[in-house]
Amino acid sequence: YFGFIYPVIFILLAVTVSRINKYLAIFIIVGLMGLSLYSNQFRWLPPKQLLTTQQINKSIIDKSNGEAFNFALLAKMNYDPGYLYYLSENKNYFHLKDLITDQLFVVCEPFQIDCNPINNPEWGIAAFGWAKIDSQWEIGDIKIFRLIHNPTGN
Repeated sequence: YFGFIYPVIFILLAVTVSRINKYLAIFIIVGLMGLSLYSNQFRWLPPKQLLTTQQINKSIIDKSNGEAFNFALLAKMNYDPGYLYYLSENKNYFHLKDLITDQLFVVCEPFQIDCNPINNPEWGIAAFGWAKIDSQWEIGDIKIFRLIHNPTGN
């Protein structure tokens, strides 16, 4: 929305620099360039999201023991297509719309959310029905739960 304001910043900087001392102007410009380089994103390692997604999917497939399974994601700022892309290559993965299996794997990306898959209102978990946590493990900061049916609710 404010794309038209972007050139105004440079115009104001140019007007300010033209009205002050030459050495002070050079100092300000070099300082701004240094600040820009200091906060450059290339200074940090990449988050390796693709590699992490592949590791999580491999872990889920290994823990499913070759049996059919469903998948759900609990995250505030991420979506499940990255996970589903790799899981769909596995013949044992079923979408909850197609088949409710005996096990549900829940990936919980815990940034800014409570990682409690039991009785969670998320559609992918609620559609699975009453469940209990059979096992739980972590890859990096991401928690993975294996839920199985619990018809008695105990």
